[in-house]
Amino acid sequence: VAGMCFVNVPRSQQIWNSQMKRVVKWMVRFFFAASVGFAVPVSEMFTWDAFGNGLLLAIGPTIATKLFSGIFAYTRYTSPEAKARAAKASWITKYCHAQPQQLLVGAAMVARGEFAYMVADTAQSLTYEGGEPGQRMLAPGIYASVVWALVMATVASPILFHWALAVYGRATPIVRSRTIGGSGEVPSASDEKAEGKDEQDKHTGRGFVIRVASRHHIGVQRELLTCLHGTGVDVLEAHVYGVDHVSTEHVDAFVAQYVVISRGSKKDFDDEKLEEMEHALLEVLDDRDAQVIFEPYDDDFSKDGAVQIELLVQHHPDVLHEITDALATMGLDVLKADVTHTKQPVHGHTAIHAPSKPVSRANSFKGKMGGGTSASNEHFVAGR
Repeated sequence: VAGMCFVNVPRSQQIWNSQMKRVVKWMVRFFFAASVGFAVPVSEMFTWDAFGNGLLLAIGPTIATKLFSGIFAYTRYTSPEAKARAAKASWITKYCHAQPQQLLVGAAMVARGEFAYMVADTAQSLTYEGGEPGQRMLAPGIYASVVWALVMATVASPILFHWALAVYGRATPIVRSRTIGGSGEVPSASDEKAEGKDEQDKHTGRGFVIRVASRHHIGVQRELLTCLHGTGVDVLEAHVYGVDHVSTEHVDAFVAQYVVISRGSKKDFDDEKLEEMEHALLEVLDDRDAQVIFEPYDDDFSKDGAVQIELLVQHHPDVLHEITDALATMGLDVLKADVTHTKQPVHGHTAIHAPSKPVSRANSFKGKMGGGTSASNEHFVAGR
């Protein structure tokens, strides 16, 4: 209910994550520890009768019935390839003809929140009409068995859900969106066999570009990088340009370009994942006129290594020529370079008006790792 009330409030998610999430997390722990945790009958639970009855309750009514409820999530397969892919995902989808989304829904229903413990605690503390004086709705032994069943379901729920989620992921692979250079559709089994790898593995290790334009506010770059990390990508390259108006002394707007690559098990991004990322970025920008654009990236990092070298050396006329020759002897080709000349004071303890020496700063991008740096600080990127 709270999420529905604040979904249209600007930056509500950012404020919640940074200001309230940790506080509420600890408050919930204290509340349920005081209200439910101290009400657990420890002396009654550690008996064979309570444990055995709790095990039966956990296997049957608490877990099996919830898994069975996933049968109502049945849908028709969109193609024979989708059916074959689902059958290969797990033994239960192959021999029991269960669909991956049925397993996912059933496993999600197993989860037992703290509310179930509160209901059980309330039942064992209340009397009912027509019973003997002082008789409770749940006897202490039965209450101990119910608590055992809830504990077992609480432990089993994340394990079952993680397994069901893995089965669902194998049966319904994420296909890279056309927006960032993918095909946008799952290829047939014959196409995958001819290419020697599936659509997901083909784009593994390939980055894409995110362009952002928005009004500037303090801390926006840090928030953007945190948001990108939270959506499952690592930033390989970033270019940020500030724009200020002549009538102000501060940065009014900015334009940024990020080259990102998927991190960990999140191999790729389809249209739905890109929409989620766009929504998260717009939430951070907090600008009605903000723009977020996704583009493909030409470099394939799954095949080619990359090295970026920064050089800060004393300038002389042949410095760039000698650097490129040195990279060529290592088998590296310079794909991108940026050379800047600045004047810096001489090294060592000198007077304030000491003469300056010109310094060259060179940048390049992309290449195989090789060689090292001298005593000077240098920056290059090259590739084979």
